[in-house]
Formats: sequence, structure tokens, C-alpha cells
Amino acid sequence: MVKVTVTHPGYNDVVGYATIKVNKAPLKISSYAHKSGNPVERVTYGKVNDGIEYGLKYEGFINGDDASNCFQAGKVQAMPLPETASTGEYNIMIVKESPFYCRNYDLTFEQGAIKVLPAELHVRVNDAVGKYGMEEPEYSVTFGDKNGDYGLMPWDSEADLIESIGIDGDYVKIKPGTHKDMITADVDSANYDVTVDKGTLTVKKGDLEVDFN
Repeated sequence: MVKVTVTHPGYNDVVGYATIKVNKAPLKISSYAHKSGNPVERVTYGKVNDGIEYGLKYEGFINGDDASNCFQAGKVQAMPLPETASTGEYNIMIVKESPFYCRNYDLTFEQGAIKVLPAELHVRVNDAVGKYGMEEPEYSVTFGDKNGDYGLMPWDSEADLIESIGIDGDYVKIKPGTHKDMITADVDSANYDVTVDKGTLTVKKGDLEVDFN
């Protein structure tokens, strides 16, 4: 309520009181990801929190207000993605601690978005040696390139990705010799861009027993 005085040269002053309503100012709070202060919209699988910070932006503060003096109770924060977040697009969640309010502002919240892209993965099919006429050798793979880069994330396993390892065709029909790039692997994962280096199969001559009796 405010005091109002009405004056006129021919009349005595009239004093009254009026109620003035002060509406709250609009304030938008939005979440976002950033690295060294620069906004980030895309991250790589397995590195969603590698130097990435999640914060809030405020649009609408006036009269020198800021986040430090606006909120009379509670707090609000942006939540980071889980370290193991799979590929896809995610909203950056805004979490409010109750009770939460800002007396002079009408608050609206807008969740930012961040996209998780596949990581590079190198799969090296290991060379194998077998013997003609004998059982097919076991096949295996090694994850990562020769420098040890582009491997599996610690929470993933071979069983999660490898559908099959082997050759195209029947082993019993392969003649002795060195067969380059014959062993391959079928890899399926939305979290990785996969490069497969095929392995070499060496088939040695078998032992032939002859009975001359």
C-alpha cells in the first residue's frame, strides 16, 4: 500500500492510500553442458563426463539480482549424465530441492539437450593356426589398435558386442597354406563405430599314416 496526495490550487490536499500490485518478473532457468566455458551439444560414448560440466543459465534477472540472492529457499542444479550413458539424445535434467522459490520472479524451466555419439572401436581378429584334417582352431579377437587406443569401455565386454568369429565356409575344405584376411568377426553395437581388422588363417599339412601291410 502507498500513500497518495492529490493537490489543487483551489482545494485542500486530499490524502488517500492505494494498493499497487507489483507483478513478478519472468525468469527462465535452463540447463546446459559446457567445457571450459564453451557450450557442448555432442559428446562421445564413454566420455560424457570427460571435462564436461553441467550448469544452469538464467535469463531475466533485473536490478542487480543474480542466482546468489534470488532464491529464498532450496536450490536448483543441473544433473550430469551417467558415465555409462549409451548413444542417443538426452535432456539435461534440472533438479529442484524443496522447498524452492524465488519471491520476485516467475520461474520457468527449460531442459537443455546433449547428444551422445558412438565411440571408435578397433577389433583385431587374431591370427590362427590349424592343421589339415584336424579340428578347426579356436578364434579370438583383441580390442584396440596396435597402440592400445580405441578399445572397449571398462563396463563393456566381448560378449556384449561379438556375435560371431570365424571363417566364411567350411574349414575342412580349406587347403594347407596361408590364407590372409580369412578370419573375421561380426560386431554389433550402437555405441561404437567399429573397424574390424581380419586375421590370417594358416593351415598346416596334416599327418598321413599309411599301412603298407
